[in-house]
Amino acid sequence: MTNEQFELLLNPVRLRILQYMAVHRTGVPREMAAYLTDVPLPSLYRHLGKLTEGGVLEVIGEKKVRGTVEKTYQIAEDYFAPPSSKADVYRQIYLYLTMMLKEVSAYCAREESDPAADMLFLDAISFYATDKEYSVYLEERARLDKKMMENEWNQERKHRSLTVLSLPSVRKGNRI
Repeated sequence: MTNEQFELLLNPVRLRILQYMAVHRTGVPREMAAYLTDVPLPSLYRHLGKLTEGGVLEVIGEKKVRGTVEKTYQIAEDYFAPPSSKADVYRQIYLYLTMMLKEVSAYCAREESDPAADMLFLDAISFYATDKEYSVYLEERARLDKKMMENEWNQERKHRSLTVLSLPSVRKGNRI
């Protein structure tokens, strides 16, 4: 992620667009507007333009709809490329932590929020694994994540956010 892309995502509307895209994989503005109901359509188009110009989103299709061109967007193919420097790692972690803090703040600000009923939790696990064992674990997680992300919205389902940070221990030696 470049500095410019990092700066683009500090805007809450653009961050919500990226969250929408992460769940839906592709989208057209009229579909996004149905989810981002508090964002006026002209503003949504402006933010999509900035995300596209910044290399965060890419246009994967265009079709004529009632005299205008409707664009289909997806997250740019190389956007989620592994970070190439320690500075990139820091920026990505900072972005995600900022995003999480905003989500938690918005959640806590709602009078009807009920952490127990909403199954809100913060968890950290620690374990030993070879690179091969860890790769198998990550493949299983990816399979489960994909299955959950394929769920379509309905009245019974809540949108949920799960953030995981995988970091090798910085401790010296083999034991904690």
